[in-house]
Amino acid sequence: MKQTLCIILLSVLMVCTFLSSCFSPQENNNQVESKVPISESQSDALDALNILQTNIDGQHLYSTFPNLNHDFMPCDSTVIISRDELRKALNEIISKYGSPLTESQRQEVINDAILAEDQYWVSECALNQNSFIVGTNIRVWLIQNLLNRRDVVIIW
Repeated sequence: MKQTLCIILLSVLMVCTFLSSCFSPQENNNQVESKVPISESQSDALDALNILQTNIDGQHLYSTFPNLNHDFMPCDSTVIISRDELRKALNEIISKYGSPLTESQRQEVINDAILAEDQYWVSECALNQNSFIVGTNIRVWLIQNLLNRRDVVIIW
């Protein structure tokens, strides 16, 4: 009798476990993070950054998921730069590393890219000591959580 009761209880427990795994848990609305809507010009800016990323020779500008712990973190300092300062930096990266875009295409894409925000919080970082190339001055800029959608990394 005890053995039969144990088998029945074990069977009921297994069935309950199986049934509970078939149903997905309800989402807790407090934990679901929604993205804030962005304007058309901000969306165009993200598209322009994608164009720059794929048209600058080498991996000197790229985007990642937001708020990652990058290999070069922690960063040394954080500064606020204007759109004009970002424009100058993007022009410098293209001049230094090259791009198949024509000059007019570059300027159009850069002018779109800088419209994501009015100003940018840029963390200035150093690459891992093992990554340094002797005789060069390598800087890293990290624009973290741009429009709550991505991190932008500029290596120069």
